[in-house]
Amino acid sequence: MAQGEGTSVVGDVEKLLLRIGRKQQEFDAIQGELDAKVAALRKDYGERLKARAATLGTLEGDLQQLCERERGRLFGREEKSTKILFGWVGWRKGRDSVRCVEGQSQDEAADALATRGYESLVSVKRSVRRSEVLAALKQGRISQQVIEEAGLEFVEGEDAWFYKVDASAVRQYLSEHGEVAEG
Repeated sequence: MAQGEGTSVVGDVEKLLLRIGRKQQEFDAIQGELDAKVAALRKDYGERLKARAATLGTLEGDLQQLCERERGRLFGREEKSTKILFGWVGWRKGRDSVRCVEGQSQDEAADALATRGYESLVSVKRSVRRSEVLAALKQGRISQQVIEEAGLEFVEGEDAWFYKVDASAVRQYLSEHGEVAEG
């Protein structure tokens, strides 16, 4: 490469590097401004959201207590949930399961099942295949007594309380009454 050609190329490279450096600094400054604004927004909205979340938690607790206290008046004998003007309230049945009783380890329960001839219900790593024990119990292939002797217990799924707000019904109500959701 000739002397003049090299200098020209180096000069062009330097100019481009300088332009890139300036643009990078501009970019970094804009990114800094954005980060500061986002941090301020997070702080502002975070405090507001935290307050709303606390209020929602209290209201949800109040709703659940009311529904539990008045369960007999809200639901028929067979009903577990009901649709009302602004949503649904009720209970959902949780899944049945098998678990170790207090003080019983997985290994002890697995050994106990295996020694009673239920090796197929025990994993190679010597843990209880609880879903398979549950299926065997429900199908009558293993008795309640055997699983209890193995240190396991059958746990019937419990009703889990729930609610769901019907957002469109709430919006319609607010609209009809000239109200606006607080922000």
